[in-house]
Amino acid sequence: MVVVADIQQLQMDGDVIFGGLFPVHKRSTVTENKCGEIDPQPGFQYLAAMLFALRKINHDTELLQNITIGAKIFDTCRSQTIAADRAKDIIKYTLLDEPTPLVGVIGPFKSDVSIAVANLLRVFEIPQISYGSSSVELSDKELYRNFFRTVPPDSFQAQALADVLRHYGWTYVHTINSHGNYGRKGMNIFHRVARQSGICTAEVESLPSFPTKANYMSAVRKISRHKTGHAHVIVLFTTQTDSAGLLRAAKESGVQGLTWLGSSGWSNRIDVTEGNEEIANGSLTVGHGDGIVNEFLDFLINLNNTLGGTTSPKANNSWFEEVVKSVLNCETRNSAAHSLTPCKSNLSLPRDIELAPVRVVVNAVYAMAHALDDMQRDLCPEQTGICQPMRERLKKRSLMDYLKNVTFPDSSFNMSLKFNENQEMDGIYSVLNFQQRRDGSWKFVRVGAWNYLVNSTKDIKGELRIDDALISWGNAVTRPPYSYCSDSCTLKQITKPKALNPKCCWNCISCEVNEAIINNTCKACDLGYKPDSSLQRCVKLELSHLQWNDPISTSLSECFGALVALNSDMKRVLLLLIFAVNNVAVTSYIFETPEVARQVYSQSTLILMNNQDIGTDAVRDERADPLGDRAEFLFDGPSGEGPSEASGGKKDEAPVIVTCGQNEMSISIPKSVLNGLDVEHIRLTNESCGATENPARDRYILETDLTACGTTKSHIEDFVTYMNTVEEIPVEDDQIITRVREVEIPFTCAYSDTGVVSAVGLQVESKKIVFSEKGLGEFVLEMNIFPDDSYERQYTKRDFPVTVPLRKILYVQVSVDTEDSRLAILAETCFATPDANPNKPGLKYVFIKDGCSEDDTLERRQSNDKRRERFSLEAFKFLGNNPFVYMHCKVKVCDADDPNSRCAQGCLRNSRRRRSLYTQETNDEEYLLAQGPFMRGAEKSDETESQVDIELHEIENSSQFTPLVAAMAVFAAVCVMGVSYFAWNLKRKRGVVRSYQLLSTTPDE
Repeated sequence: MVVVADIQQLQMDGDVIFGGLFPVHKRSTVTENKCGEIDPQPGFQYLAAMLFALRKINHDTELLQNITIGAKIFDTCRSQTIAADRAKDIIKYTLLDEPTPLVGVIGPFKSDVSIAVANLLRVFEIPQISYGSSSVELSDKELYRNFFRTVPPDSFQAQALADVLRHYGWTYVHTINSHGNYGRKGMNIFHRVARQSGICTAEVESLPSFPTKANYMSAVRKISRHKTGHAHVIVLFTTQTDSAGLLRAAKESGVQGLTWLGSSGWSNRIDVTEGNEEIANGSLTVGHGDGIVNEFLDFLINLNNTLGGTTSPKANNSWFEEVVKSVLNCETRNSAAHSLTPCKSNLSLPRDIELAPVRVVVNAVYAMAHALDDMQRDLCPEQTGICQPMRERLKKRSLMDYLKNVTFPDSSFNMSLKFNENQEMDGIYSVLNFQQRRDGSWKFVRVGAWNYLVNSTKDIKGELRIDDALISWGNAVTRPPYSYCSDSCTLKQITKPKALNPKCCWNCISCEVNEAIINNTCKACDLGYKPDSSLQRCVKLELSHLQWNDPISTSLSECFGALVALNSDMKRVLLLLIFAVNNVAVTSYIFETPEVARQVYSQSTLILMNNQDIGTDAVRDERADPLGDRAEFLFDGPSGEGPSEASGGKKDEAPVIVTCGQNEMSISIPKSVLNGLDVEHIRLTNESCGATENPARDRYILETDLTACGTTKSHIEDFVTYMNTVEEIPVEDDQIITRVREVEIPFTCAYSDTGVVSAVGLQVESKKIVFSEKGLGEFVLEMNIFPDDSYERQYTKRDFPVTVPLRKILYVQVSVDTEDSRLAILAETCFATPDANPNKPGLKYVFIKDGCSEDDTLERRQSNDKRRERFSLEAFKFLGNNPFVYMHCKVKVCDADDPNSRCAQGCLRNSRRRRSLYTQETNDEEYLLAQGPFMRGAEKSDETESQVDIELHEIENSSQFTPLVAAMAVFAAVCVMGVSYFAWNLKRKRGVVRSYQLLSTTPDE
């Protein structure tokens, strides 16, 4: 083999010429018109694989008798413009009156580069076989009829990636893709396949054409800050360079706990993981079938001899010199600079070098050679060499017909190959695991394979085989990581799907004790029924009746007998005491279901209280949270005005609906508004965020988190606004033209950054507005009270009214419930009132004013999240006949990154408030909701003091207290103690649950 090389090409003489386009160098990081550094693997190895295949063919006496194949090989530098220029050089050669015909081209590698080259070669009907371009666009034979490839399209790879995710139960993952046909279209296919497989995406990031370090860092940081669910897997559809850049960014950012699943752009590329080994440890990649090509390793490590001896002054192969310098860290004699150690005279590459998947390159050369052999056997049956009929056919570019029907041997596996109807190969992929070996070295280990299968409906199905025993997950982890959105709900809970990714993300809603779960809905059992052990149906209760000889009957009869000697006032007091302590015991003795006991208790107590005004008129039993967490806004469409606020217009009068949720926003558009557009052609700003159809199939719905899908955030006066746009994407897969109507529907949700909040939540107000205006929603602002400084379990509706001793420490947290970590909250003013209505004239105790503490017992508590502010203070009571304490806080929501915001200013005691660029003074129209009530207890550490103790305390201090009353009180106490013992014994045996009712916390209208 005689090889002549220069800076641009490598040429080898022969009777016919095969063109070659290989990424010997990487692409420049700043422009398409220059080359980057040398690419030893896979770029140079791919070039070496073509030389290896040609040597094998030329030494085969049964193939192409008396015909030697030569080559003209060019460097593409992975650049569309450079590759197009080299394609022009090939075309110019074919137009010369040369005796040596050029019959076809092997390459290029990248899809974008292949498309640029194919658009030129098809004009001159020059066949082209790529060994790496996998974009689905190249399957279009109307456009690329001269294009063949020995790899499958990305639709196969997308299915292989999805099958790996399903194998490990990874249902909620992040994705990052490169710019261009390979990354962008490949990821679009993956998203579609993933949805069909029940896999949801969390963060979706797309890199620009020439990404910088800042772009890589931004993508990695967004993923690391994602708060929803437990997504720990990142799927990459990225090029070799972008894969390496993302790993470096993860390393520099200190990101931990992520598992990477890379596409063929990563595969087993050494330079992707070099210097990033710890971050890449345990990662999985999918690459084209990488069977061993016999003898190639020996050919590669001794390639210097094949090229004529690079250390000889007569040779001029600068490509190999660069490879030597990169791999061996030495310099050849021909190098202009001599900063490194000179290479040895007998130059060879190391035997442990990581090999690229060169099988696809060798197969491409074999395919073209065997098609040429079929032509020779067909046109020159009695001759060797190139006969005249064959020479004439080669001038007319007639090798295409033979390529379509050629059968050739696979260079690694014992089987024959043939191009399918799209002139490409069916899918065969290897699954690789990057891991550290016992000797400390790093290696890509083949742990599985994915093979293409076709079902009866022509859908792509694959057979995945993985040997989990061969996988190392890194950092001594023995089990596969997890990646999912929501935890499974308990048997006593139902699932409420979230607006975004409802198949994978949900909230768990607990059912009440007397409710069964039917069709994922809490259904209350009728009186006298209870849920069975499986909570799937209601069963009838067995009743137990009190007998006169029961101990509790005897005790009660003795107590009631004592009433004869009492006056009417004392009778009333004692009756109240007896019922208050024993009612739960009696009713739970009769009804074994705590829910029934609670109902009987509340009814009996209300009857006994008669006209006693202790706020029972405000009692509400709201089993479901009365406060919504979403606001809907209706539009008329691109033209005309919507219904007015007071019109109460119906849904069909306002066809476009914008919904502003707590952490998400969505838009619902009737198909009639988007006349003729399919669901695949509607998306949000981020092209990976597509549309779905509603069950009635008359609307398109597009949903996004407030921080996803290209949603932008801004501050306008007293509102935080989030905006996205519905756009149309052109037809691409099965059409050759498109007439885009340029659909563009912007929609906005604006959330008030000021409000007075309570422990229940903030009611969202719905308004109807015209199409061009912004939607208004409200953040869910919360104030929760906790019994201790762990801030783990807050008081809930069931706990109120809560009885607390005086001077007990109450732990308070105000928060803005949103996934947007760029927001902060400030408790600007907090105060307490004896009534649920903070605007009602009367007592008001302020303990925080202008962000400053006004109570000596108030302490600020540390919170690592700016969306939560914590403090504590001692419990107190109002003087006079005011048994309840309600707490209120006025809060401000700000941009956490703005140093001039009201939240950043903190306490502003005796100073004038500074205004930020967007914030204004709080207006009077604020939401007023109360927290509480709290009831005072005795000044001791008993946190569970009963209402009975409080009533006795009042009697003891009354003006009518006499020795007779004292004696009666003592007797009553004995009765109470006796009955309490039986009540305690019954509760211990039957497990009665104490229940409370929430007093109204909504201010008067």
